[in-house]
Amino acid sequence: MPLRAPRSRAARFALLVALTFPAAARAGEPPPPAEDPAPPATAGTDAPSPPPADPTSAADPTSAADPTAAADPTAAVDPTAAVDPTAAVDPTSATPARPPPLPPLPERPFPWARLLDVGGDFAIVARPATSDSQGRTSRMRYQPATGFGLHLRIPLHAHVHVEAYYLDFHTPLLIPRGALGLDADIASPPVETFSIGARVSPRMTWGPITAWLTAGAGWGRFEAQRMTATSATGTFTIRERGASFVELPLGLGMSWEVIPRWLTIDLQSTAAFVIGQRGEAFEDGQTVDDAGHIQNLAPFPVMDASLVQTIGLSLLL
Repeated sequence: MPLRAPRSRAARFALLVALTFPAAARAGEPPPPAEDPAPPATAGTDAPSPPPADPTSAADPTSAADPTAAADPTAAVDPTAAVDPTAAVDPTSATPARPPPLPPLPERPFPWARLLDVGGDFAIVARPATSDSQGRTSRMRYQPATGFGLHLRIPLHAHVHVEAYYLDFHTPLLIPRGALGLDADIASPPVETFSIGARVSPRMTWGPITAWLTAGAGWGRFEAQRMTATSATGTFTIRERGASFVELPLGLGMSWEVIPRWLTIDLQSTAAFVIGQRGEAFEDGQTVDDAGHIQNLAPFPVMDASLVQTIGLSLLL
């Protein structure tokens, strides 16, 4: 229906004011209800905005989640949320699963080898003698004696070892009347004797028992102490005399490990050729008797051989 223009001036003026100032014309009326601002429309689309969600409506538990929906990176993680231990681990995740523990390493015994034998010996020594250095028969004799020895064995091979040895003993002298060329009884301390040398020994081992043959060479010293002579007229002194010698021992021995890898009992027997016997003891000498007269002295007899039997202990290193 077409609008008619008011004819009176007052009506025309009121219409003009209403068209020019609509807010003033609506003064005194209640404001319209506020509406949610519509989201900006995407360029090129005229799709209407979705209606607002009903807060009173319950979520449908059977509705499937959109797998393509992007996760909100700003969403807070609930630290009290329980983790399902039976949940399968995603093989493509950044943290791989812990591998199973490795099996224990096999136990290997520490390698051991017999590198060094160090020990001591109890020795029984006999040195027979029958003549002096000039081939004359002598009635003096060296009595069997006891002494001690030290040894150090170093394996060069599984079947060969080298041994360094030291032997010390004091030999009692048997001097009959007139044996030194004096008509007197002679009282003498034992002769102090020592020798030092080295031996090479091929050996064989059967379990805890080791046996060997031995051959070597050594050098020794012979020291006759000061003697006392008693004749029909008085007593006088015969001074000390000494000599040196070289021995070439041959023998055999064995050891038994009483404590495996720690301790052995050793037995060894040697017989030595004695050569190079030189010194005052094996030469003619002189002394002064109780009357002040010079008396000639016969030499000591040279040793025909050296027989040594030892028993000892060795520490295995």
